[in-house]
Amino acid sequence: MKNFKTIVTAAFFILALGQIETANAVVKKYGMGTDFQDHIVLSVFAGPAFPSGDFSDDFFGNHETGLQGTFEFEWYFSRQTSLGLITRQAEFEDKDFGDDLVTNIGYYGGFIKHTIPLGREWFGYGRFALNWTELSFEDPGFITKTDGAWGILLGIGLLYRTSELLSINGQLAYNKSFTEDSDVPGFPGPPQTEVGFDVQYISLEFGVSFYFGVD
Repeated sequence: MKNFKTIVTAAFFILALGQIETANAVVKKYGMGTDFQDHIVLSVFAGPAFPSGDFSDDFFGNHETGLQGTFEFEWYFSRQTSLGLITRQAEFEDKDFGDDLVTNIGYYGGFIKHTIPLGREWFGYGRFALNWTELSFEDPGFITKTDGAWGILLGIGLLYRTSELLSINGQLAYNKSFTEDSDVPGFPGPPQTEVGFDVQYISLEFGVSFYFGVD
């Protein structure tokens, strides 16, 4: 067992050295602009959201293409990886009733993101977010809020650093919240009316990021 622990410790040590050397090589190749260590980033995004699954199905969600806005705050704890907070608001109209029946969705959560240099100014990234989801249904007569539910986001993105303080970004994400069994208090009908579908859509957003803590 002692030998096994020694081997594992040595393996982790070698792996850590390898990561350091890789990061150093990246900086040498592309320049110091690839080192995001300790940067704080504020980002705003907006773009279309395309329903899928039951969220789009005529019999269940019956939603047409909507709009989403996003605000993100993140901190890079290493040269290429960050942790952040995210809040999003999305709005979808009913296919049949249009703006007479609107679903509003609010998200509040956290994410982890890993950034990969593609050139001196270009970077790609992948991210995963866990969020709390709140729905409300609106028509001219009433607004009904549902019980909240957990959701996830899986996304990829591309950013262009116009300077060390600013970047222009585009990101694509799969969004899913497990709202099917969430109660709809006060909604006309049985006392325990449920949403009946999971929120699910693909979002395509464009935005800008502002960088702080840059040397």
